Amino acid sequence: MSKLTVFICLISVITSAQKIDSCRTDIKHNFKLLTEEGLKIDTIIAKISGVYISKDSFLDLDKKWKDRFSCIRFFENGKVYKSCSYRSFPTKQDFEDLSYGTYSEYKVQNGRIVIESYAGWTGFFLEYYTIQKNTIIRIGTSKRKFNKNLQIEPSPTTTSYEFYHLGL
Repeated sequence: MSKLTVFICLISVITSAQKIDSCRTDIKHNFKLLTEEGLKIDTIIAKISGVYISKDSFLDLDKKWKDRFSCIRFFENGKVYKSCSYRSFPTKQDFEDLSYGTYSEYKVQNGRIVIESYAGWTGFFLEYYTIQKNTIIRIGTSKRKFNKNLQIEPSPTTTSYEFYHLGL
């Protein structure tokens, strides 16, 4: 292997965060939130000038606690990007490369952010986030039904995302 190849590989590792898992990004879903509910976006509540970052810890195979990071990025057209997990704090390059995650739709309703999501083991569902200054906090989920009698199931753990301005 040439010195140039080794140098390029090293620069690539240094300038981007390490990805934790193999993330399925090739799946396209038939989201209905914007179709059913219409575009209800408040970019003061769901800020589009940066990303929201979550940090938590997990126990790896060596039984050592490791940090992991993920992010959520909102767009003014009602689309939202949710990244897969990183082993280190994502770089600006990672925030701009939106290929390591999935897209879905969101709306702002009653001061909360509602994100339509999909998971293979449960199908489509809605996630609910409350907003506190520059932080969004996941408070629960519900089945994907578009009526006023939704039953929100509280999240067993609290996941919060802090806003990080990208200078956009």
